[in-house]
Amino acid sequence: MQRNYNMENAKKMGDYEFRLKEGKRFSVRTVQSKMRYVNEFDIFLNGIDFRAVDNKIAANYREHVRTFEKNGNRLLLKTINNKLLSVIQFFIWLKKEDGYKIKIKESILDYFELSNTEKKTILTKRNLQKFPPLDHILELIGSIKGDREVDLRDPALISLLTLTGIRDGALINLQIKDLDIREMIITVDPETGGTPKGGIVNYIIIPEFDKVLVEHFLKWVNYLTSELNFSPQDPIFPKTDNKISPGSNLIPVGNVTNEFWKSTGSISMMLKKRFKAAGLKYYSPHTLRSSSYQILRKLASKPEEIAAIWQNMGHINSRVSELHYGILPINERKMNLDNIVDGANSNDLSLDEKIELLRKELKKDFNLGIQEILKRLPKDKGGDDKEEK
Repeated sequence: MQRNYNMENAKKMGDYEFRLKEGKRFSVRTVQSKMRYVNEFDIFLNGIDFRAVDNKIAANYREHVRTFEKNGNRLLLKTINNKLLSVIQFFIWLKKEDGYKIKIKESILDYFELSNTEKKTILTKRNLQKFPPLDHILELIGSIKGDREVDLRDPALISLLTLTGIRDGALINLQIKDLDIREMIITVDPETGGTPKGGIVNYIIIPEFDKVLVEHFLKWVNYLTSELNFSPQDPIFPKTDNKISPGSNLIPVGNVTNEFWKSTGSISMMLKKRFKAAGLKYYSPHTLRSSSYQILRKLASKPEEIAAIWQNMGHINSRVSELHYGILPINERKMNLDNIVDGANSNDLSLDEKIELLRKELKKDFNLGIQEILKRLPKDKGGDDKEEK
């Protein structure tokens, strides 16, 4: 069947692609992926204007995506969800555009989504460990040797990712003036190039839960300001200078410029190279965000401490943090459930059984105490104190 084109749709897709590239500064690969999914929806519409999309069309497309195949097999639920999420994100942006605000109803977003059960299935289908533990991260940092500037920058970048869970999109736009080094607070402001989710200013406290990570980050900031004389407007994590060392067989010098990275893909490439050199399993930048949450969540016990964590990660409520980053690996989940069961079993005892158990424990402690006292008594030397008759 011949495809019918809608020129207004094509124009808005072009505007959205520009937004992803220049506004969000996503990597080329990410932009291509998102736009491919949006284009698939436009093909499904077959000429229908985006402004005419209603709940029925959204629901029909959701079911249509379920029929997609790859190599003769139905798509994974996760892939289906990614396709639908890209369309949802496009419509969230589109609804704010002039000429579309009134036409597009908020409710259509719900009709694109999978069921809650399906979304939970996606989130819980994880391997034993989908994020690196702290010792894995420290091993990676410890493997980075050398006196090149990138050998100082990369451990600092990994350290800040782990300490704060900052999004990589915000990370590449950080300026030196965004850091209050005395209070250890970072300001992520969309007005100055930051990309906080939701487009609002976010203040990120740097939790100092690991001395090594903190030292790497502060050492790098000090190097930027004292050795390279970076200005307040310069990036905290600048791009690499790709100049080649003379007579070094095409090996880069390893210095940095005072320019910003253009996309988050540069961080992923750096991490892949560093993990490979260390002989360690690769983890993406976003998984370090999960690591940060898991580390801090284990240290927190009070409700206000838990609130501080999810607010520091830029979430509007704790449910988002728990849903995306709070899912425990299977081994930890088993351990915690075993602890719950053990505690419940101990509570099944009757009052008489609990008293008897307590009596035995007290008797055992008493006997141990008597034995300790007897050990300290002076030994009988024999014949010094004879019994009177």
